[in-house]
Amino acid sequence: MYVEPKGDFVDDWGYGYSLTNSTHAIYSLKIYTYQGQRPVIIGNGFLNISLNLNCFVLETNVEIVSLPNYYSKRLPLAPLNMFIFKGLKYYLSNFPEEIISGFRPIAFNSFPIIDDLYKDGLSIQLELFENNLPVLIDYDIVSNYIYEEFNYSFIVNKYPNVPSEQEIFQIGYGYSPLVTITLEKTNENDVAIVFFTNNNDVGPTPIYSNLTHTTYLINIEYDSYDDTYYDAYIKNGEDHITLTNDSVKINKKEINDILYTELYENSIPTLSNNFFLTIGLNSSTKYDFSEYIYKLSSFTDFEAQLSWPYGFEKGSNDQFTLKYSFLLTSQAVYTNYYFLDILSKDYEQFYHYIINDPAPSADVGFDSVEIIWLYEFKFLFRFGINSSIQFSSIGINNKIYGQENLVLSSYVPPPPPSTEPPIQTFKNKLFDSENDNNFFEIIIDTVFFFPNQYLIADLYGNYRRYHISDYLKMDPISKIEPPYILKDVDIYSVSNIEYLYNDVDITNSSVSNIIYFNFSNQNVEPNRPMALVLLDRVSINNLKNTDIDELIGTSKLFYSKWNSTKKMFEIEFTIPANTQSGILPWYIAFSSEILITDASINRPGLAKLSSPIFNSPDYQLDHTRLYSSFLKSSDQLYVKTDNFDAYGPIFSKITSIVEKDYIGWNLTISDSINGFSYGDITVRGEKDSSIYNFHLTLSDALGNSDKWNSNYQLRIDLNSNYCINQTYIITKVMLFDTQRNRASFSVSGSIVEPLENPFINFLDNPDILKVEYNCISSLSDTDGPELYSFDVIPGSTFEFYFSAIDPQSGLKPNQRPIVYLSTMNFKTIQCVSEISFLNETFANYSCSIEIPYGFGFVQGGEYIVSVYGFINNAGFYSGFSSETLFLLGYNCIFEAIQPQPRLQITGTSSYNENSNELWIFGGEFNIPTISFQMVSIVYSNGENYIHSISKSYSSSLLFNEIIPTSESFTIQIIFYDEFNNAINESNIYTVEPIKLNFVQPKPKPIPNNPIVECKGSPICGGDKNGYCSKSVGCICYSPWVGLDCSSKVIIIPTPTLNKTEPTFEIPILENQDNDNIDEYLYKSLISIVSLRELDFNYNIVDYYTFDKWNVTKINSFTNQYITNIIVSPSILSNNQETTTTIIVTLQWFKDAMDITFANQKINMKASSVKYTIEISNYQFKSKLNQLQLILSASFKSSKNEGICSNKDFGESTSTDNSNYMKIQINDHSLYGRFIKRAIVDKLIKSVQNEIINETTLNNYEKLITERSASSDYSFIGITIPYYRENIILDPDFSILLDSNKVSKSDKGSICNGDGDQSIKTGLSNGQIAGIIIGAVGFATVIVISVIYHFWKNKRDSKFNSQMQNKLKEIK
Repeated sequence: MYVEPKGDFVDDWGYGYSLTNSTHAIYSLKIYTYQGQRPVIIGNGFLNISLNLNCFVLETNVEIVSLPNYYSKRLPLAPLNMFIFKGLKYYLSNFPEEIISGFRPIAFNSFPIIDDLYKDGLSIQLELFENNLPVLIDYDIVSNYIYEEFNYSFIVNKYPNVPSEQEIFQIGYGYSPLVTITLEKTNENDVAIVFFTNNNDVGPTPIYSNLTHTTYLINIEYDSYDDTYYDAYIKNGEDHITLTNDSVKINKKEINDILYTELYENSIPTLSNNFFLTIGLNSSTKYDFSEYIYKLSSFTDFEAQLSWPYGFEKGSNDQFTLKYSFLLTSQAVYTNYYFLDILSKDYEQFYHYIINDPAPSADVGFDSVEIIWLYEFKFLFRFGINSSIQFSSIGINNKIYGQENLVLSSYVPPPPPSTEPPIQTFKNKLFDSENDNNFFEIIIDTVFFFPNQYLIADLYGNYRRYHISDYLKMDPISKIEPPYILKDVDIYSVSNIEYLYNDVDITNSSVSNIIYFNFSNQNVEPNRPMALVLLDRVSINNLKNTDIDELIGTSKLFYSKWNSTKKMFEIEFTIPANTQSGILPWYIAFSSEILITDASINRPGLAKLSSPIFNSPDYQLDHTRLYSSFLKSSDQLYVKTDNFDAYGPIFSKITSIVEKDYIGWNLTISDSINGFSYGDITVRGEKDSSIYNFHLTLSDALGNSDKWNSNYQLRIDLNSNYCINQTYIITKVMLFDTQRNRASFSVSGSIVEPLENPFINFLDNPDILKVEYNCISSLSDTDGPELYSFDVIPGSTFEFYFSAIDPQSGLKPNQRPIVYLSTMNFKTIQCVSEISFLNETFANYSCSIEIPYGFGFVQGGEYIVSVYGFINNAGFYSGFSSETLFLLGYNCIFEAIQPQPRLQITGTSSYNENSNELWIFGGEFNIPTISFQMVSIVYSNGENYIHSISKSYSSSLLFNEIIPTSESFTIQIIFYDEFNNAINESNIYTVEPIKLNFVQPKPKPIPNNPIVECKGSPICGGDKNGYCSKSVGCICYSPWVGLDCSSKVIIIPTPTLNKTEPTFEIPILENQDNDNIDEYLYKSLISIVSLRELDFNYNIVDYYTFDKWNVTKINSFTNQYITNIIVSPSILSNNQETTTTIIVTLQWFKDAMDITFANQKINMKASSVKYTIEISNYQFKSKLNQLQLILSASFKSSKNEGICSNKDFGESTSTDNSNYMKIQINDHSLYGRFIKRAIVDKLIKSVQNEIINETTLNNYEKLITERSASSDYSFIGITIPYYRENIILDPDFSILLDSNKVSKSDKGSICNGDGDQSIKTGLSNGQIAGIIIGAVGFATVIVISVIYHFWKNKRDSKFNSQMQNKLKEIK
């Protein structure tokens, strides 16, 4: 039957799929229209269906928001910009891509823009529809790769450091020259360096930094047309600063094409009427240690990557013969032929068509597909397959799984037409011909991709492909449903992001942390899987250098769980030590049900990432990802370290060794920051391919070694009388530091990572890899060793016993042949032999292979065996293909082992010390009808517990009664019968918990004042005033105070608290009984003038003053004042203004008492006032910025004649750990005490107090007051480090009376008009009087006017009028 959509508004259409039986048909059609709500007719002329298609109409309440990548310099490969459609209810598809390629969603309402971040930006036009009419929206996107002014010194080094005209020989295939750029700059963002080579702009990778310098690394790619020219520059505003420009001549290490001079093909029938095909090839070029990929193409590609010695039948590396045997079915339905391809370094070395007999076609398909969520992103896929199908394999996305990868399930579905959900029932027999269906299970970790494409194939290549949402059966109708647990999430509605710790110190220690978050506009299921991926340089290296198991994933990712106490999602994670300081970028992966389904509808092939770290270049379909770089500053995670290290260990010293009976190298491996952990080095014989593997750990290091510089010797013993002259070469290196940063090298291209080269210091000398050995007498022999015997004992474990002989030159010691056991489609397992006996000419070998469950088991399944890797002392090798073994009369063909029920544990979920549940993976976890199942746990202390199972499948089970532990423990599954007798036991499996390291950030140590010398004449004011302590300075008796105990507190009546602002005016009356009037007045003004934000170079970023205060009276001694400042917008605050609140509480102390602030005891004097100042969160422009409070202190007197003034700033006694400021006029002083600590984000941190140079202040901050004998002033700055939540300060003020006057003879004094001025560097020993200001405080404008009025005679009746007159005089 044929159907076709018709209508004037059908722009295009196409078939998705169809499913038919004898009576019905289901069709899937794709219809494209941009015309809004229009009718469409679908039919075949006999039966027509009329549909109204309603294109999405953009609702008026949908807001389009453009989020820039705020931290693009730290994460340059994230999208440039993100469009969020707030209020969108449906998924927008087929978005126009007129300007931007790959403009596709990562969530149902989130669309990324990909472009070059080094450019200045771009303009795009969005074409939407509203009321059936196109709506064009223009957007200008500006790159946020901030180009700051650059004025730092730099050093450029190239490796190798040779003149431009000198030719460079690559040390290994793909290992190009390197350039480092070291800048005298350490910042939270990477500098905008652009490196230009071969017409490509790239950003160098930061690899090292300390507190003052950062080093970047780049490789120079080979230019096949000319010398390779390169240059590097820094974006400096709109300009460029050139760092280097140069050229190199690279002699590229070429691929060694194997030239085959003849082809040999033969096939031999097998026991089950299959046949194995043998291909023989003779080479005429030298073997260069390349690894070959063997690809067999039929309905899909089957690949095997096998290293030497597989296939090498005879010869030496100068000239050799390859001979391979492949097991094939006797018939194939897909193409009637196979295509054999042999590749090396992605280049085709050989291809060949293999003609096959045709097989009858068969209808294959799944009867059912279930997708069951287990935990995190682990899903169980259960496939129901009719037992009549000669089932061979299942394809999930582009990967093929045979029965060795699957678990035969005991599941039986409920009988139709039940509407109940599937339940877990069980078969007594796994392979039962009476059962219509067999069920197979496989568990896949889907965090980096979710499979949306499924394939079933039979033995002969008949296959069928399905996608999510495809229909499977028509009676009853069933389809492949997407997992509900991956329901769409509006990811940018994330809210309330917080961390257990921020500003985390990771110097030399990995630190665990927790991120908490929620969502503001939707209810997200508490068990909804989400994964945190850290994107700092070290974590990226960890991901890249860690094999990601498709079953259990990787411990380098971190998964969410619901915190029922906080009512938030949380993810525990660990930050690697010594990663880059500043902002630590991350993303949270969500996946998306609708995107998975849409991928199936649009048939892109698979829904996956091309890389587990970054987006695919064409952005075809990506996981739903929440990038931290699109979030505001307060949502960022900050880390700090003294040293950053993202480069693996390197060789700092290499010397070769050549002795009579051995050769080798002395090596020094260096890693100055993280330290060397372990490594592997492979050495090969250039002619005979002999292999010598060295595994290095710290315990193997020679004397005078540590993890930062480890010394080793690679030694290869040789017999100078039985050998050949040949060169030995280091062909492969893998070195890891303690944070799993890797340095890697391969001479042959099996690894191509030029930015990981451990030989960076030796790129000018490729011969450093080689040691040449010359024998006393070189042997002459042209044949490899012969096979003397070959015996196989088949079974669930195959055992091999064999021997070889070489009577002419003898067998080379320490070379271990490898046995290969292969089945259909290149599936191969192997075992490396052990040498049980060796003399000069003869050797015995043995090894064994445990057959994986279901390996090669299909109808007619078989195994074939081959063995390769025999080497003699004359430099020739030999191997024996399956065909050669067959022709020699050895048994090399065996029937495949039918899977036997095997209760086996193969793995577990990740477990940390805070967990109490564990998933176990394996096979045959089915529960027989006569038994029940338990898990036995043996903890490290020997205690044994038996636990019940909470959830069970054939391939996995869950139990949740683990006693939390950080020590390893063992588990075992046991079946019991109804009499509690154990009837089946699994293997014992060891679980290694992941250890977390939660370390609360340590506050910076609070500085202590140095010991102050006791002052005064007499010392400390004499015995009645105080005494001298050598460890503290002067300790004063009450009421005496000051550095020399010569000032005392003035008792003042309780003043009236100001009702509008935190200000005091205090009149003082002296000698009230004296009738002689000689009055004078002092006025002090203490103001917190402004709040300034400074960058790390102390440049002013922003400043604020304070206006209206809201006042609340707490009691007769206490008032509270509240004001707000509006913090200017910035990129980091989403270009939004924010508000910071300042709360000041003034409390009057009538009597003396001790208080505690910031864990410091402070004595409050009688008649003193205390300010408690709390400042809420402030939106800094940068994590490296800080706040500075500017205070002014001025002091005036109404008396102008016969007086002097002076001032000073310094450290007080060591008991209060504070700074002091003093302004003295005549015999009165204004004295301030500034404590060096504050409560910052609930932690005690130090603050810095300093005198501010008036020239650095803005005009509005300057005082009108002039310095004179009767008037003086100072500016004091209190600098506070970056904080996130709030800060609390607690200054106090008291009034003191001094006993001596300032005189002309005092250094730095200013006297009444006589010009006797000099620079004063410290306080005189003098007598402190005035106001003591103990200031921890800042961040508000606080004016305190303290007015002294002294009387020599009591004039109560004149007090008010005289006071007013004097106030007027000094205004």
